[in-house]
Amino acid sequence: MLFSEACERNKQPIAQELARWLPRPARVLEVGSGSGQHAVHFSRQLSQLDWQPSERPEALAALQQRIAHEGRNQLAPGSHLADALTLDVSTGPWPSGPFEAVFTANTAHIMAASAVPQLVAGAAAVLAPGGLLLLYGPFSDSGRHSAPSNAAFDAHLRSLDPAMGVRDADWITALAAGHGLRARADVALPANNRLLVFSAPDPFGSVAEAYARHRPTYPEAFMDAYVGRLQAAPGQTPLVWDCGCGSGQASLALATRGVRVIATDASAAQLAEASRHPLITYRQASASTSGLDRASVDGVLVAQAVHWFAGEAFNAEACRVCRPGAVLAWIGYLPFQLAGAEPSQLAPLQQHLDHWYREVLAPWWPPQRRWVDQGYAGLSFPGEEWSFPPDLTIERRWSLPDLLGYLGTWSAVQAARQAGHDPLPELSAVLAAPWPRAGAGALTVRWPFMGRWGRVD
Repeated sequence: MLFSEACERNKQPIAQELARWLPRPARVLEVGSGSGQHAVHFSRQLSQLDWQPSERPEALAALQQRIAHEGRNQLAPGSHLADALTLDVSTGPWPSGPFEAVFTANTAHIMAASAVPQLVAGAAAVLAPGGLLLLYGPFSDSGRHSAPSNAAFDAHLRSLDPAMGVRDADWITALAAGHGLRARADVALPANNRLLVFSAPDPFGSVAEAYARHRPTYPEAFMDAYVGRLQAAPGQTPLVWDCGCGSGQASLALATRGVRVIATDASAAQLAEASRHPLITYRQASASTSGLDRASVDGVLVAQAVHWFAGEAFNAEACRVCRPGAVLAWIGYLPFQLAGAEPSQLAPLQQHLDHWYREVLAPWWPPQRRWVDQGYAGLSFPGEEWSFPPDLTIERRWSLPDLLGYLGTWSAVQAARQAGHDPLPELSAVLAAPWPRAGAGALTVRWPFMGRWGRVD
């Protein structure tokens, strides 16, 4: 089997750092897995990891040989080492995310300089909110090497191929920043190597408190109907996985109906603001790596979140954790309408809001938003689907500040703010005049409730 002395020397120092940085459970994509020694070692040393190795087509067979020979036994509790997949960062395609982390060791200096931006861009595209990009290897600083050995190594690489060479950490950091990745750490490791750590943005992290305060809850009639269809084992309390739970609005609705809930979200900030209840257990986890046992839940509920992670990976995880006959529901709400005043007063307000939603925020909405506007139509549903209850709505009586607080939690508003533009003040000024009592009065805000539900195959 292919063997690397360097991997054998550095695998334990790297494992110690990964243990410090990686959340658990975590789905990790390794780019350029080489001999597979890292993949095997980390899967044996670190618990609750779903490790996905990858390599270029010409190196895939050697990598898979080690995984087949050593990667099926002595794994850490809850960890899984997947078969290697083909990935050339220069040509793609990248595997479906999201991943809690993308790790690569000793690749940036071997690949062509032109491929490094593609490595960073591809990693950013498949990371979960708050996910980590970890790059191990030798790096220079503003063209200066940290040791004579690194300078000699750089000269050797460039003599072999001018496109290779030790990369500058400042350049890597700038590339990462261009894709919204924030530099978190630069860790010194043995033999003049380093671990550069970057984190993906969390679209709701900065507004977690506002999200918990302003996001609406869901119709009582639907929650009653959902709980009524759960089929727990005799003598057992139903258990539901609330995936992408945010600050726990749906979790709390289930718990107050006597249902046990395991509520997961990729955002630690959201979980910190979540409503507490004795029947709710909160965990930080992605939709595709829940950490739940196989066939362990009686239902899966996704509230105003499935558009962020819909796809084969989530569907497979939902099917894995569900008991036979478990109830799966994706619920949400369509753009709101105002009510509670004369039509002549409501019309200009609604016109301004609709224009703001469809036109002003258009450049800032993520592409996944279309699934919400379509009522999740077009997404693959992994089960026997039922007719969704019609004509349900969510209603609140809000002043203008209440409404603006809710609008400030939208992902498009957060994206605009991160780009240096806050679209809310201008909207507030436009709405204040026609709003009752210059914004202090209350209007009815009404969301059409929508979704899809059924039994998991």
